[in-house]
Amino acid sequence: MLLLVAGAPEDAFDAPLISFVASELEDLVVAPLHVDLDRPRPSRLQNHVVVCLHDEDLVGSGVTTSLVGPSTPPYPASSARFLTLRPIAFMNAEPSVLPWLRVLLAVGLYVVVALLASALIRRFGVDHKDVSGRASPPVVVIGILANTVIAGLILVLLVFLDHRGLGGLGLRVSSRDGIAMASSLVVLSTGTALFLEVLQLKGDVRVRWLGVGATTSAGGMASMVMVLVVVALQEELLYRGYIAVNLLRFGATTVVVTSVLVFTAIHFLTNRAGVAQAVSWLLGGGTLIGAYLLSGSLWVAVLVHLTMDLTNVVAFGIVGSHRWLELQPELTSEQRTVYRFLTSVALLALFAGLYGASVKLA
Repeated sequence: MLLLVAGAPEDAFDAPLISFVASELEDLVVAPLHVDLDRPRPSRLQNHVVVCLHDEDLVGSGVTTSLVGPSTPPYPASSARFLTLRPIAFMNAEPSVLPWLRVLLAVGLYVVVALLASALIRRFGVDHKDVSGRASPPVVVIGILANTVIAGLILVLLVFLDHRGLGGLGLRVSSRDGIAMASSLVVLSTGTALFLEVLQLKGDVRVRWLGVGATTSAGGMASMVMVLVVVALQEELLYRGYIAVNLLRFGATTVVVTSVLVFTAIHFLTNRAGVAQAVSWLLGGGTLIGAYLLSGSLWVAVLVHLTMDLTNVVAFGIVGSHRWLELQPELTSEQRTVYRFLTSVALLALFAGLYGASVKLA
């Protein structure tokens, strides 16, 4: 394999960096990477590692190179122009503790904003851990503002602390992503209907259709959807996007475990939950990070997240109002966890079938 270290002419690489890259090489070959060097060379290429199959791929890119490894053919045969050392667009030779510190800072900012928002909600006489009170106007407004602030802070960290463009989050939407999003809607809606039908056939629950506007006004429904959209976007930016951008160099397993555990732990800050609900969060977090890594698109994860939350509100009635169905008795936490497991398996199978089983995030 031909290893090219790409850098600006004025930033020549020193021997320690090249030695570091060479010593790490075995450990780093993990996933495919697609880079378009026909575009103007971004400044982030400086002091980063790129693996290239043919040095003529760099002709006209404005990138100077230092070579580590075989300098003559034969090169490995492949239809791909680029391979990667780690499943991240560019592997920086910075100390390995820094990405973890950035993730810790991002999560810390979330906690601070969430605690401030919770304190403000309590001043309105609402228990912030009681989901049935989340449809009240003060909670809706505070929720939208708090989540918008958190999303803004994550983007600020990404640009000014990580020195990355927003494109690194996977903000594109391809035709395949469109198919994935439409298919996930079908899987979740059909899965919800089938699950409730099975429970009804077993005599565990009675389901009655109430109608879209039966328990809230159009304005109330619109405000709830707005909250869920902002929450889904904010949580995907932090728990999937920012964590993956920083930790994908350590491997997909590290990203998945960290994302799922942080996502689950943070939910205890604003919710009361038992073991069954915690398992449901673990399953949901695993599904969302799986959707993100397999598709490489943040929007796929956002839509799946939004659909999951909408299902909880309109079908399962977790906030009391805004529900379209009446369930007698209400589903237990255990039943909702079984539902989450079944839909998670179906969604991950869908994404693996559409995208393949490798990490697509670059």
